[in-house]
Amino acid sequence: MRVAGAADDEDAEYLEMPKFQIAHEGWLSTKLGVLRGWEKKFLSLKQGTLTMYTSHEATDAVLSFNMAVCKLTKEEDKLTIVRTEKLYMHKVRSFREYYRRVKGPLWGNDCLIVQRDEENKEMIDTWADKVEESIAEAKMVDSYKMQVNIDGDEADDKPVNQKVASIIKEGYLRKKKPGNSAVQDMKRSWERRYFVLYNDGKMRYYDSRAKTDEKGSLDLRFFALKEIDEDLEVDEEDGGDEKQSLKVQGQFFKIMKGKQFALHSGRHTFYMASPEREVCDEWISTLNTTLSILYQKSPLFSQEFLRIYLMDNTFTTMPLTEFTKARDVIRFMCKKHVLNNETEWGLHEQWDHPGINGTMTERKLPGDELLLDVTMLAWERAARKRFGIVSVVPQNAFKLCMKKVTSLLPQARTKKEQSLEFCQALSDLKEGRFTSPDSSEIFDLAALAIFRDLKDGMTEAEQEEELVLEEGQLTTQLNFYLPKHWFRAAETKRAAVREQQLEEWDRKVVLAFNDLTRAEIAENENMSEVRRIVQSFRMETDLNSIAATRMYIERVRIAPLCFSAQYIAEMWSVDKILKVLVVINAGGFHVHRLGASPMLIKTFDFDTLVSWQSMHDMLIINIIYQTSKMEATKRREKLRFLTRESVHMRTLLSKYAEVVLANLMKRMREREALQRAREEDDDDDDI
Repeated sequence: MRVAGAADDEDAEYLEMPKFQIAHEGWLSTKLGVLRGWEKKFLSLKQGTLTMYTSHEATDAVLSFNMAVCKLTKEEDKLTIVRTEKLYMHKVRSFREYYRRVKGPLWGNDCLIVQRDEENKEMIDTWADKVEESIAEAKMVDSYKMQVNIDGDEADDKPVNQKVASIIKEGYLRKKKPGNSAVQDMKRSWERRYFVLYNDGKMRYYDSRAKTDEKGSLDLRFFALKEIDEDLEVDEEDGGDEKQSLKVQGQFFKIMKGKQFALHSGRHTFYMASPEREVCDEWISTLNTTLSILYQKSPLFSQEFLRIYLMDNTFTTMPLTEFTKARDVIRFMCKKHVLNNETEWGLHEQWDHPGINGTMTERKLPGDELLLDVTMLAWERAARKRFGIVSVVPQNAFKLCMKKVTSLLPQARTKKEQSLEFCQALSDLKEGRFTSPDSSEIFDLAALAIFRDLKDGMTEAEQEEELVLEEGQLTTQLNFYLPKHWFRAAETKRAAVREQQLEEWDRKVVLAFNDLTRAEIAENENMSEVRRIVQSFRMETDLNSIAATRMYIERVRIAPLCFSAQYIAEMWSVDKILKVLVVINAGGFHVHRLGASPMLIKTFDFDTLVSWQSMHDMLIINIIYQTSKMEATKRREKLRFLTRESVHMRTLLSKYAEVVLANLMKRMREREALQRAREEDDDDDDI
């Protein structure tokens, strides 16, 4: 390792950063280690990484090799790929090192052997060429020195000297590698080491500042950093530049709480800490900056194109630049698919695990968020933390989806737009986002969706015929229209109970179908919102697939988590600050506790909301409410939410308030007209 200053400028070498080009995949007959048996596995070679899967659809890797630290041996009927270094290198006692060297190629995971397939003998030659090229390519990328700007100044345009590895940061820290079990973990203790971070992406640690005896190293481009706020025990006998945690000599001293953080790469975790919080904060800042730059060496996600999904499970690919923002994607998609009401759409990121803010699986992106520098960088970190070193990330692990976030409808909807709204409403119900105090509404909505699907597949002559459903016809199709968690709960029950449950659901859906489409709906005080909507529609128009679609959307859109704009904010009160999910839609202002399944804390409809204003990044809401039905007097309260989207939230609340006021005026005019009609009828009766 050559360090900056070790060579004269005359010996400097400047190169553009190389990029990975080699990509190959396919089924091969393989075995791990010389002593194991042969198995058919799916291998993927991409981004300088060779990953083995049990099948081409599998998401969990069996193993992955960084090709920069691999050696290839070619024989007539087989290939042998040996990993010479692991992701995390740590020097151990000589006998343990000897055991590892013996175990690795014989029955460990350091040796991958691929044999020639008799059905396709040329395949092994193709793989040999690809692996050889990938190793050379990976070594070039891995050794490339990056321009890392730590001080916040603009980066120097001058290329980085590739003959010299510069030191980015160095200093003492504590480190600990967790054991393979709880017992091993308890035995391991914190060790004080001198860490040195180089601009080629390697972080090495030594016994002392002299850097004479290297104890281990990490290849940081495969890691992601996570802060941990916990206590740290520090031994009093440790000297050096670090502060002692406590000394008691007849006097009292303030105990300083230390800080630690972790570097994650799939199943591998490496803990680092210091009793001085400011030291840890400096390292965290430096490492985060360095990691974001190192990820450019081998990005797991495309840096040139975006894949945007719609609610009908189709997707569109669009170009990505460093200036692309979320609002640019919405504009592109609305123009591409001829969708009106551009301001009603929002771009959401969806993860297949609760990793957004530590608890969420979905987030609406702010309109001004830069996708490459913010969204995709967060994906790169999360992918390394979850999957570690892999050649590809599962397609559905991270994705962008365009959804309706409001239901104001300033312009007429196109047929495509209405179809997407129905798909979104159906997804909200199936995924459990639609909630109602009256469970019968779910069966009513399922009946409307079934009616729509049946009518869509009919000819004009069949459209005129009356539809009648009988019990038992829908049992095998209920999973397309009812919440998924119902079926997951049913799977845990005995077969007889499960069958009885399905028959009961079928009976309720059939009853709702026949009631909504054929029977007369009588108005009463306990009428559900779905039936109120259906009754109103049936008075104005014939019941067809379009009407069923509109009714379904009309009901779902006012549920607390449906067709809503969602914002992560901090709710400020007198005694505490609570991080919450704020949801705004046609049903009002809803506050949820953050989590994989957000828990509703409180809902304020537009009868409760009095006024709202935004000041800088603070949204202030004035409400009037009753603490209980028994209490006659109402209370007034002021709620404060800290979020950088406060202006957008204020604007959206004002737009919904205008719609609510317009609907209120419309109902007042209708009541007045009805009252006048009744009075005229009474006058006619008197005459």
